[in-house]
Order: sequence, then C-alpha cells, then structure tokens
Amino acid sequence: TCDHYCGLSGLTCAAAFEEMSDDCNIKAVLGCGETWPGTSDLICECTPPPDAPEEEDEASSGGQKVLHLQEPLRDEHWGGFRNVVGRELEMAAEVVNLDRSVLITGDHDDFYTSNRGLHTIMTGTGYMDLRYTRVEYCGQRDLMGRYCLHFHLMRKCPLCIFEGNSVVDSAQVGITVHGTHDTLVSNNVVWNARAVGIYTEDGNEM
Repeated sequence: TCDHYCGLSGLTCAAAFEEMSDDCNIKAVLGCGETWPGTSDLICECTPPPDAPEEEDEASSGGQKVLHLQEPLRDEHWGGFRNVVGRELEMAAEVVNLDRSVLITGDHDDFYTSNRGLHTIMTGTGYMDLRYTRVEYCGQRDLMGRYCLHFHLMRKCPLCIFEGNSVVDSAQVGITVHGTHDTLVSNNVVWNARAVGIYTEDGNEM
C-alpha cells in the first residue's frame, strides 16, 4: 500500500493511484491503505508528516538551489563510500534508460492476463542484428522458444547481434542464446521479466 511505501521514508501518504501500464497514466484512484488486485503498479503521493522539520529552499549565484536543514535528516541514506565488514564499498543507485527511438511492441490489452506477447526468433540461415531498440509486451509464458529476443540453433553466427536494446515487460525469458556461437549480446537492459533475463540454453554457447 502507499501507506507502507511512504512510511518507509518517514513520510505520510497524501494520495494513491493505480497506474495504467508503466506510463504514469491513472487507471483508478485508491485509498492510501488500498491495493489493486493482481498488480503492484501503484503511484504514491507522499508528504512530510506535520511535525517534520522545515526545509528552506533559496536561490544562490549561478541559478543553483541550496537546501538548508534546521535539523539532521531523520533517516540515514547510504550514499558514497561506506565501510561494510572491513571493505570500502561504493553505495549508489542504479538508473537505467528504458526508452529507445525504435519500438517493437506487443498487444497491450490482455498481456497481463493472457501472458502472451510477441516473440522474435532467428533460426536457420541468415542473421539478426538488432541494436538500440525497445522490445516490450513480449514472451509467451509456458511456451518453450517463445522469448523476446532469441538466437536459435544458428551454429556459428558472428553477424548475430543484440546490442543496446531494452526488453521491458516479458512473460518469458528476456534474451535467449541457444545453440548459437560467436554472437554479440552486449549492453542490453532487461526490465520486469517474469523469467531469467539472459539465458544460454545449452550452457555451451560461446
């Protein structure tokens, strides 16, 4: 619930909504303590509790903003380098870009109930070279070989390339390399796949 989500940061839920499909469009207005059946795509509006310390935001030279706090922050945020069990580790959030200028998209209407999206496959002769493309609403659950991006029994295929793609909302494996060698699979992002992200099916693919 949004009550729980906001509370994790010491905030109070002011409003809660159900999202249409990862696009910030509102499907339904919810109470802060409500959930939407079968999904966790909540949009939460969180505000500081009434007794939170005031924050002052003022402009400084160069158009930059300076934030002045009257009291220390309530929660500890693990940014920068931290000593963890004797090791210096850098703590940083990961930000990924899922948008691409080229889009291959499947049927949106019943994807989350049918678990049947589009799938791509390269097999036989020829090659597939797919770069910097977003592939979404893809994969077919419980159907072998119906993956979002798939090299299938191509033997040696140095011209086969999956590079810089984003695979978003997959009901199956995101990227599969099966019985295909000398391919390039590099710098792809797999987001919200219901199975593994990248799958080397026989385990001997080189």
